[in-house]
Amino acid sequence: AALAHPYARVLNSNVASVTETLRGYFDCALVLDVLEHIEEDGLPNFIDSVAAILRPEGWLIIHVPSAIQQRHLRRFQGWHHHDHAREGFSVDQLTKLLERSQFRVTHVQGTFGYLASLAWELNMIVAATPLQAFAFPFLIWLARLGDVLPSKTWNGLLCTAQRKGTLAR
Repeated sequence: AALAHPYARVLNSNVASVTETLRGYFDCALVLDVLEHIEEDGLPNFIDSVAAILRPEGWLIIHVPSAIQQRHLRRFQGWHHHDHAREGFSVDQLTKLLERSQFRVTHVQGTFGYLASLAWELNMIVAATPLQAFAFPFLIWLARLGDVLPSKTWNGLLCTAQRKGTLAR
């Protein structure tokens, strides 16, 4: 379904069902916390489909979990996402995946540094309890503080990539 916006047309769709009418149609695609849910053998086709809907030199903004996750509290040391095909990506893995499919990676930066990952763990402890409503403002503040303070570890990666120049058919 298309969403109304005064300056843009936003289409929420399944990229795997790309039609010829959408080939090269979009200026930008957002793929936020999706790749970790796709099985290894499906990743190249998914990225190829994203490339197909972008115009030449269109932009891809992508966020994935980092392959190495910082854990603070003992109860989360062996924790894994039950619905992930993989826990995350390294910068090298993500770059290779995108560059084999018509993209030039322009920037990668870490997200969810030390304080944000700590805030996430504390939130998980109180999740689905009345205490979560009281703790949430503090946890948001803690996570946002992590945006301005340096961190040596990152639990996520934010990447921008540009589609290479010509449409492949």
